[in-house]
Amino acid sequence: MKTAQHHVLIADDDEISSKLLSYLLESSGLATIQARDGAEALELLKREKVDLLLLDIIMPEMGGMDVLLRVREQHPQHVLPVIMITGKTDSGSIIRALKAGANDYITKPVDDFDVVLVRVENQLRMRDAILEDDEGLAAPEPDGYCPRCLLALFHSERSCPDCGQSQPPRGWPLVARSDHRDLGRTLSGRYTLKRPLGIGSGGVVYSAFDQKLGRMYAVKVIEGVLDASENRYHALQVEIAAMSRLQNSHVVKLHEVIELDGGAVALVMDMVRGTDLDHLLQERGCLDVELALRLTRQIAQGLHEAHQLGLVHRDIKPDNIMLEALPVGGYMVKILDFGIAQVRGHMREDSGFYGTPHYASPEQIRPDGAGLDHRADIYSMGAMLYHMLHGSPPYEHTDLNELLGAQLYNPIPLLGEYVAERSLRDKLNALIHRMMAKAPEDRFQSLQVVYDEVEALLNEARAPGLSDEPMILLEESASVDSGTLTGKPVEPRERDHLRSRPVSRETPAIGLHALPFGDEPPASEDGGLGFDIVVDEPDDDAAPEPIVEGEV
Repeated sequence: MKTAQHHVLIADDDEISSKLLSYLLESSGLATIQARDGAEALELLKREKVDLLLLDIIMPEMGGMDVLLRVREQHPQHVLPVIMITGKTDSGSIIRALKAGANDYITKPVDDFDVVLVRVENQLRMRDAILEDDEGLAAPEPDGYCPRCLLALFHSERSCPDCGQSQPPRGWPLVARSDHRDLGRTLSGRYTLKRPLGIGSGGVVYSAFDQKLGRMYAVKVIEGVLDASENRYHALQVEIAAMSRLQNSHVVKLHEVIELDGGAVALVMDMVRGTDLDHLLQERGCLDVELALRLTRQIAQGLHEAHQLGLVHRDIKPDNIMLEALPVGGYMVKILDFGIAQVRGHMREDSGFYGTPHYASPEQIRPDGAGLDHRADIYSMGAMLYHMLHGSPPYEHTDLNELLGAQLYNPIPLLGEYVAERSLRDKLNALIHRMMAKAPEDRFQSLQVVYDEVEALLNEARAPGLSDEPMILLEESASVDSGTLTGKPVEPRERDHLRSRPVSRETPAIGLHALPFGDEPPASEDGGLGFDIVVDEPDDDAAPEPIVEGEV
């Protein structure tokens, strides 16, 4: 079996020495990453795959011994070997480094680089032998957590490495007493749950450190699935199988499913670093037409593949659209949270409303889900495009009855002066009105058509010289957009708590009963919609609002 390429991080402020080591190691088949000081080395360890660290002692800003101590707070010796390579040749320095957790010690100047290579290969070989044995040494689990940022910590850590919080006099709060039962837990001997990021559909999402690959993932823990009825468990299996086939770069990829005790399962997914569209809209108000269309085009690319595989997302909203800033400008869209997705032909056993009221299609609101298919996502995309261009969702009622009634019966509002050029504004209104048609058969019937319409509008709205981007199908790889925030921002309007709050049976739920059909709202004595709405309030111990990784 072919062994995966190992990655070596070289932390040395001597550029010549670092480049020479990198060249020699890469000539032997190893991949290398270079850091110029200790602080940069720690930052690279957070986001890159690193199998071994070559560490100088004397460096600016943060010395090698400080880096070693910080590394050992997070990474055991058998998971991340550290070899000191330094000009300090005295026995005291060697003893201190080995006692602090160094695996080996090499002195400079290096006369024979073959010796360095052999020592590196020996440490990597021992590391692999331990990690390949599922019954080998288990990584220790953090026993405390930071009260400020909720990062799981060891009691030996005197301060939080992420937010700088000092350890309280009585020590870190115990993870066993936190509101997050899985915080600090290591799943499958591999994924250590480091921090709760927020609530996804049906479960709590954590950032997780992979002890084998040395990288971060997002892990969603869903409770009670294996103890549920056979139909619900089968539905989840079908959905996971479909999600695992998604290869589009605009969709967060599912890597692994782990069965846990207590009937829970954990979904291991890519960690997305950036901000979400909701956060951007709250900061900017509304977006430039060109950027709004570019983001819509990328969303269409990701969802198009899901629809081809029979998946309906059912909760397209700004919170579920992550934006990774690109080095050359613009954003790369990543669609989050297929956790309440439905596979065509496999209706969920648990009926009721799933989604977010401000972006939900009329058929999602009806109790039997009549006509619910991929066209529900097209409706939600239309509502979200309106929000990007207008600065607020199409319907802003603070009363839930009124909001859902508006989605069912009210005319679709116009953009008005938010788009200055009249001809373009009329075409955007026509696009949004077709996407948000109340009846699914009156909408665009596929995202391929939506994409073509958006592309045509982009040709009219874009600046000269920007290249076109083709529609991405299953066999193709998604390309990357660029865009600029050049539009005049307007202040975001105050919106009620329903604006971005997901609704489902697992999280604060809305159950709809006896919702009528027809062209006109039914009459009721109290002036409501004529049907009952039951809102289950969240528990006091519920997880906090999502924290976007890389945003704070």
